This record gives sequence, structure tokens and C-alpha cells, in this order.
Amino acid sequence: VLEGQVSLSANFPQRAETVPLSSVGPSEFFGWSALTKPHRKTAQAEVVEDLKVLVFSADELMALCEKEPALGFYVMRALFRAVGARLHSTRQWILDVMG
Repeated sequence: VLEGQVSLSANFPQRAETVPLSSVGPSEFFGWSALTKPHRKTAQAEVVEDLKVLVFSADELMALCEKEPALGFYVMRALFRAVGARLHSTRQWILDVMG
């Protein structure tokens, strides 16, 4: 995300409603599940504020990262930070819900 904000949510078979997961803003990532097999969608993204994003083809990005290891390492570190932050946020959400 370059500018704006996206809300991420998920549908669970047990619940009739969509469950909010987190928000993504400038300098944050979403859609990384497209980079790893089996390429399953894990959340829905909905624009909350006017949005400007960088979009990459997963196959092209992976090929470029393999060709340019320094770029691959940079992408890996950035995605690990994003995944870590998302896991922390999810843990907090679970703790809030469970009491």
C-alpha cells in the first residue's frame, strides 16, 4: 500500500457474517498468499480510504527474486515483517475474543 487503507476480513463457515481481521495502510502488504502454493485466498480486502497500491504478478515477482537474490532477500524480509505483524495482530484479536 502506497496510500490509503484496506480492511482485511474473512468468511468462516460457522458464522453468517464476515469477520474483520485487520487493516493495512501505507508501507504494509497484503495478498502475499499468492506467492506460495497452493495460492489460496485467505482474506478479502475492502478499500477503506482512497487507495494507491503497487501490484505485482506473483509469478513474475518470484522469477525476479530468483534471478536477483538481493531483491529476493529484501522481499523476504519485508514479507516476514508483515506476516509477523499480522500474526501479532491476530493473536491480540483472539485474546480479546476469548477474554
